[in-house]
Amino acid sequence: MASGITKATTVDNVINTIIAEARYTMVHRTVMLPLVRQYKLPKGSDTITIPKFGTVTVASLTDGIDMASPQTISPTAPLSLTAGEVGCQVILTDKGVRNAGEDINRATGRLQGEAMAKKVDQDLMGNFSSFSTHSLAGSSTPATPSLISAAFFRLTGQSEPAPEPFAGVWHPYTFKDLIDCLTQIAAVATNQAFYGSSNAPQAQKYLTSGFRGTDKVFGIPQYVSGNVNTTSGSLNAIFSKEAICYLGDVNPTTEKERDASLRAWEINYVSSYGHGLYQESFGVLITCDATLPAA
Repeated sequence: MASGITKATTVDNVINTIIAEARYTMVHRTVMLPLVRQYKLPKGSDTITIPKFGTVTVASLTDGIDMASPQTISPTAPLSLTAGEVGCQVILTDKGVRNAGEDINRATGRLQGEAMAKKVDQDLMGNFSSFSTHSLAGSSTPATPSLISAAFFRLTGQSEPAPEPFAGVWHPYTFKDLIDCLTQIAAVATNQAFYGSSNAPQAQKYLTSGFRGTDKVFGIPQYVSGNVNTTSGSLNAIFSKEAICYLGDVNPTTEKERDASLRAWEINYVSSYGHGLYQESFGVLITCDATLPAA
């Protein structure tokens, strides 16, 4: 082999670094995956069906009298999930590989991992707009704690209460209004004194640590992601883990392919999954203002 051509073993070393970084980044950058119900696709199939069941009513009984109005349990409107492929490709030229340092290799893996995490999050967050039973606020409404409390009581007070745990996912521009309110930075009229002056330490915690699911409002962990849809305001949500389903087929994998005429290697990063809404009443869509912060 001519000295100017990068050997496969050299590329393998580069790819190992890319794979490790891509896998780490994908796992740690996605917000949504830990917040939804996950299923694994059985071998030999590209689709699974998840049954839905209604509720059962318990009635008072009379001694010696048979039960009346028996209730039949059968699946209704089952959710069908089909896995589909997604992926991205990076071209590594022979010259680029020869001159690449460890930082460049890791950067390549990080970019692919971030791209996959973004795709997964955007797909799963796309289900927020289907929370039609419960929809709050509007595209010009600033986020306030009262919206979170309203969502919580809607989910827990309906005829079929949504099962916990719950989570909240917000666009950063929207969440700033909520933080301003919680910390009393800005004058949000309806919630300016939400915590009150006697709870300054709580406000200080929000100022210093921010939100990454570790702090809660009304007992619900709150997450921030720039992948939230902002087509018309921001489409945020408070939802049960049972509201949205993710079907895993093939975990992200990397494969190389030689393009001799290009004097380069194609690095293909591919995954296969599906997703869908299991129970739309288990989530609350909160549409809010998402104006670029200026102060």
